[in-house]
Amino acid sequence: MELAWRYTTVHLLVLLLPSLCSDLTPAQTLDLLCSKNYLMVDIRSEKEKEKSGIPRLPSNAKNSMIAIPLEELPNKVKGIVRNSKRVEAEIAALKISYLKRINKGSNIIIMDSY
Repeated sequence: MELAWRYTTVHLLVLLLPSLCSDLTPAQTLDLLCSKNYLMVDIRSEKEKEKSGIPRLPSNAKNSMIAIPLEELPNKVKGIVRNSKRVEAEIAALKISYLKRINKGSNIIIMDSY
């Protein structure tokens, strides 16, 4: 049942992102990433990264960031699901939950375009 725990935790992080991460400044985020139990997952699309840039991290924090772009559902699929944004968020959460570096003690910072 560890997978269920992982999925639920990451799922909640993605869905509640604005209320969880809106107060973190870049300096606070960097401080957290330099501690051993934090991982930043960048869910921005390549287009969003080109527009706003990729953070330059010091060498002791570079291994603390991973990119898993949020994928938009195809239009055909969007037309048959109730809430396409929620489905997209759940797919991203599932991908994150399967990362080998994520375990019960991990703290995750989600970086999005907002």
